[in-house]
Amino acid sequence: MQASKFLTANFGRYDTSSIGSYMNIGGFTALRKAVTMDGEDIAALIAANKVKGRGGAAYDMGRKWSQARAVRGENKVIICNADEGETTTFKDRELICHDPFNLIEAMIIAAYVVGASDGFIYMRAEYACFRPLLQNAIRQAKSYGFLGTNILGRGFDFDIHLYSGAGAYVCGEGTALIRSIEGKAGRPRMKPPFIKVSGVFARPTCLNNVETLSLVPHLLLDEEGVYASCGSGESIGTKLISVLAGEPAAAPLELELASGRILMLAIHRVHDTQNASMGHLWVCEDVTQQRQTAAQLITLAERDALTGLFNRKTFDEQFSRYTMNGLATRSGTVTDTLVAEESAAASDNEPVQQWLAVVDIDHFKQVNDRFGHLYGDEVLILITNILRSSFRSHDRIFRFGGEEFVVLLRSTTLSTAHKVFNRFRLAVQAYHFPQVGQVTVSLGFVSTTRGSPVEILGQADQALYYAKEHGRNQVCFYDDLVASGHLATKVANDDVELF
Repeated sequence: MQASKFLTANFGRYDTSSIGSYMNIGGFTALRKAVTMDGEDIAALIAANKVKGRGGAAYDMGRKWSQARAVRGENKVIICNADEGETTTFKDRELICHDPFNLIEAMIIAAYVVGASDGFIYMRAEYACFRPLLQNAIRQAKSYGFLGTNILGRGFDFDIHLYSGAGAYVCGEGTALIRSIEGKAGRPRMKPPFIKVSGVFARPTCLNNVETLSLVPHLLLDEEGVYASCGSGESIGTKLISVLAGEPAAAPLELELASGRILMLAIHRVHDTQNASMGHLWVCEDVTQQRQTAAQLITLAERDALTGLFNRKTFDEQFSRYTMNGLATRSGTVTDTLVAEESAAASDNEPVQQWLAVVDIDHFKQVNDRFGHLYGDEVLILITNILRSSFRSHDRIFRFGGEEFVVLLRSTTLSTAHKVFNRFRLAVQAYHFPQVGQVTVSLGFVSTTRGSPVEILGQADQALYYAKEHGRNQVCFYDDLVASGHLATKVANDDVELF
């Protein structure tokens, strides 16, 4: 691990929707180590690394945990402050977005140290788009026994709850945040009592920032002392910094922020009477409601809720439109294949066509029956991720229903189509699905150059079922099956098939 990659060491290394993927890179190893240690020793380790609170107060984190641990009382609480209301600040957002399981692991370790039974992640209102990501992480952590009762057999119970703020900047302050969770106006209160003694709902409470907590799993596994080797004196370790740069735009811009807010922004340079620059005037109009209401309605109608892929309804509409417009009958040369080797393999004499493939997960019912629908859903999500990485941006992928998907592969040759579909099949075969292990897929495909949409889809289905009936985990081309006599040609007329 490099010093520049301490807090962000996990970024891009795992699928943030899968706890299994996180565990494959060592996730929850820190928690397993923590529960074998005395809580006071963990607090001492943090103190030895001189970790200061990243929320602004810079209070000694090891000391805070030790004090919270010493407070008498039951039903203690851990709060993660993800309000992050400061202008141009987005470091906590990045940690949530790119490493959600690490934050969950950190909160469980904090609960173990201080003896907490409940945890709250207080998220600023603008981060509502990240709630599903954290909810999924919490749900999977519970299913693996990292949350709930008797965690890792160590006799402690802990649950995490999400709470969205109302958009008030002042709720970044600890007591205002706590009042907000309690359903009161988010205003700071006088101290004492201090929140470590009487915090949320009068329960002993320990509150830390997202960045502060996110350090903990890394520190517990930092055998080489990378963190302590950075900085000097009392200011050791690493710090995540939010940086914005660039020249102000002369014309208004419509900006979609990662938080989901859409702003109409105009930036003007301000000068004094001597024409010396005094800074910039930012004029913003929030157009979120107008833009997102329409977008959300379209998304709900077009997309599958679990995978985010286009749904059956969208396929029916788009495929009919493509065939009517003649997009399925284009010919020419290969100009955009998935990779260079496919382009090199294409022949000038081999026509470029459009291809429709139907994909089915082999023995998927057994996955649901043996492991439960929770793991079945995770398999569907991970298959979706492999589909997205296996095809080009202008190809189209649909969830047809259940464990069945449809791919529209555009503007390529038959030989390339074979390679691409088999490459996807092998990628699924090689992937280790958490808990489930190996999963395979069968695929049938056909050219879209002839026939009605119903007929084309029916031919792809025939090829798929031939693949499933003759060994599974294979790719079958409809025309090859017909030519070899394994399938008989069907003629379809809209909803009625004629044999």
